[in-house]
Parts: sequence; C-alpha cells; structure tokens
Amino acid sequence: MSDSNLKLLRDRIDKIDQKLQQLLNERAEISIQVKAVKTNKKSKLKPGREAQILRSILGRQSGDFPKTSLIKLWREILSASVRLQGKFDLAIHALDNRNIEANDIVDVIRTHFGTNTSIVCLPSIAEVIRSIQVEKCEIGVLAMPTNDQNFWWIDLIEYLKTLEHSREKIQIIAKLPIIFNPDNSTEYLIIAKCEPDPSGNDNTFLTVEAPKKLTSRFIQDCLNSNSLKLEIIADYNGKKKPDYFLYLLHANGFIRETDMEFKNLELYSLENSLDIKILGNYAEPIELN
Repeated sequence: MSDSNLKLLRDRIDKIDQKLQQLLNERAEISIQVKAVKTNKKSKLKPGREAQILRSILGRQSGDFPKTSLIKLWREILSASVRLQGKFDLAIHALDNRNIEANDIVDVIRTHFGTNTSIVCLPSIAEVIRSIQVEKCEIGVLAMPTNDQNFWWIDLIEYLKTLEHSREKIQIIAKLPIIFNPDNSTEYLIIAKCEPDPSGNDNTFLTVEAPKKLTSRFIQDCLNSNSLKLEIIADYNGKKKPDYFLYLLHANGFIRETDMEFKNLELYSLENSLDIKILGNYAEPIELN
C-alpha cells in the first residue's frame, strides 16, 4: 500500500473519530436534559433499560468490531451518562480500604460502572444498607449469597421490616457481571433505594420466613404449584429466632407484588404460616454469541 493510500485511510478514520466525538457530546447533552425531566425521581440508574440497550447493540452488530470491546465501550458511555445526571457513589463491604483496588469486586465494578466510579468502603453490611437509606451512596454492590456465606440478605430482610409499606425501600435491582461467562464463579448483586425496572428477560429474588425447616421438595411441590417455579438459593437459622428459618428463593421472570401469581402465592403462604416477600429483580446476564 502506498503512502498516499495509507494517508487517505487514516484521514477517513480521523473523520469517523470526529463524528463519534460529536455524537457522544450530543448524547451527553441529552443525558443532562433527562435529569431535568425526571427531577422528582431520585434514581438515576435504570439497569433494566441498560440491559435492553446492550441486547439491542449486540443484536444489530454485524461488523468486525469485537463484541466484548463494544460492550465495554457502551458500559463506559452509559456510566458516564449516569454521572452526568448527578452524584453517584457506590458502597461495598470492605474491612480495609487500603488495598481496595486489589479486590476482585473492584474489577467487576470498574468494568460495569466505568473507571471513574467513586467507591466507598464500609466495615459492615448494615452500614452499606444505611448509606443507601440516608442517600450517602446511590447503590451497594454485595457478593451473591450462597448456602454457606454472604448472608447480607438477612440484614436486608430486617431493614425491609421497618419499611413495610414504603415504595422507597432498598431492593435488589441488578446482577453483575452483566455479560454471562460460564467460567465465572464470582457474581454480585446491586442494591438500591428504587424500583427495579424490567428488561424483558428477568429474574426475581424472594424470601420466605417459616416456623419450621422447609425441604426442597416442599418448595417444589407446594410453592411451585402456584405457577411460580422457585428454587432455594440459601437458607438461614439465626440465633435471634432459633425456631424460625429464613430462605432466599429464586424465580424466573419479573415478579411484582401486585401480580396475581404472587398474590396467590402470598395467600397460600399465609395459610401455611409462611411470610413471603419479594427482595428484588435483575436482568438475565447477556450471552455473547
């Protein structure tokens, strides 16, 4: 290739870069306008809509630009748009913030929320929840609960009991990473004081408080008979109420407390001395295929 042809190609790239920059600035202006339109809405984060955007981008991608890089690029754009709408601090549970950048959770956070995200380290789960409640932080990122660790969902249940009928309650609104990786064993959940928004392909976390230990068979045969397919993610028998058992359940679909299928499940639960609550929803991670 001659030097003149190479220069022509580079000139084309420069013009494309200029257009991209112009479009990004236009997008930023619109994001600021969005802030003005929704002044009465406290949450700047819409993870359901963001998941829809990413799925649409991947669905129409037909060129040679790598999909992984495309998603990373758009995550930076989406995160920058959120920060343009106001303060956006993120809380995590970390006993020592001196080596915070070496923590695995930080890599996941930076990938999803952008390199400039402000991370606040707090020494307890209760303080993470409180920081969101008093609006010191907009969201919290906590490790996915399992049957032998990460029992922060118990703290969240206790918190929710103090705000039984409030719409401004902290809930699970998203799951990280947003891109599905079969080799990834570390997952996180995002909690925030806002209503989760549906993406079109979602999941729901529920909790059940029971006066007796429930078996997986009971969950499958009884609770699932109400058209919701539930599975036990974790269970807990605490010292405060040794005769009571708490269960974290997972269900496919975006379930609301106003949905008839949940109301039927709630009625059935009451008849069996069970207290069932929705803990939040999240978009199904996206597969790169």
